Amino acid sequence: MSFIIEALFDVIQLVDPNSLKLPNCPLPRPGDRVCWFAEAHQVSGVMTGHDIEGNAVILNDFGNGTTKSFEEIRLCDPFTRMGPNWMTLPAGGKIVRPDNATSQRFGQLLARRIPPGPTYRNLIEEIWSRGFEAYVVGGTVRDTLNGGNANDIDVVTTMPLVHAKKFLPSMFRYDPSLSKERGYISIGGSKRSGDPHIDLKLFSDSLPGTKDAIFGVGFERDVRHRDFSCNAVYYEPINDVLIDPTGRGISDAQQKLLSFICGSANHHQHAQIFIRTIKFVARGYQLTPETRACLTTDLVGALPSMRLQIRSHYIKAQVLGNCSSPAQYPTVIQTYRECMIGLGLSVAWDTYFEPLVGGLLNE
Repeated sequence: MSFIIEALFDVIQLVDPNSLKLPNCPLPRPGDRVCWFAEAHQVSGVMTGHDIEGNAVILNDFGNGTTKSFEEIRLCDPFTRMGPNWMTLPAGGKIVRPDNATSQRFGQLLARRIPPGPTYRNLIEEIWSRGFEAYVVGGTVRDTLNGGNANDIDVVTTMPLVHAKKFLPSMFRYDPSLSKERGYISIGGSKRSGDPHIDLKLFSDSLPGTKDAIFGVGFERDVRHRDFSCNAVYYEPINDVLIDPTGRGISDAQQKLLSFICGSANHHQHAQIFIRTIKFVARGYQLTPETRACLTTDLVGALPSMRLQIRSHYIKAQVLGNCSSPAQYPTVIQTYRECMIGLGLSVAWDTYFEPLVGGLLNE
């Protein structure tokens, strides 16, 4: 296995961010200085993101936060502005050119069509051509890098979703559902049906899932809302590059290694991550020593915060969701149980999971 990983990295090349292309963005970006008029006086500040309605969130020069529509504001200096997010990667982050075989796997995946609409790539090109960033991210990239089967696709973008909602109906012949607070639009069939599906999501800054959520920021903030480095690799298909903000996501994905990176989770989210962690272990993923320590302390300690009904629903979605029929449930649950026991978590199994088994098997 290590030989294969080393061979793959022999053909991966670091990429200069200045060589990547993106059309001019029509809107200011987070970090840009913007100005507007209030009671006949010009006011200025720094844009920090946008809210659930797609309005700019600004910290004005008096240190106060305010919200303005993009129609009200403009760049203070049109010739001095923030570049795309790949220009400001976190320390240790890198941009690499995938090898030909990996690029071909991504190309084949993005060539799939969402009936009756266009392909995955068509959607990304539409966003990119309008001056906004769009990346394939999460399990799609992870599974493509390690040779697994990638099913649905997650795309993360800097385009306010209220703008996307204006052209998506004409692309896909129906009005996709929008979750403003969570910052995503679902396009296509259900995940369980196996039909082609896209979750078009926003870069997350703070409080996703609430009316005070802020979106549109860069990689450093978005990564804090992801669980493991292997799930935090972004593929940009127009420039054909992999962006690895943590610097270890590509190698972790290829080696099926779980490195915990989430920096903004509450107890409920930690409980969700615990359930997903065991799911990955059951699929052959290995834990770093740090992740194992976190699993057996912080993550398992969060399980009491997840109500029984929600825990049951989440287990069914995450652990049993890929089963083709309920007949597979007993085998999958038994494997899950054995993984927990092997990690020294038998008490957690008996307390939080065993009581749910009967209900899961009888649904």
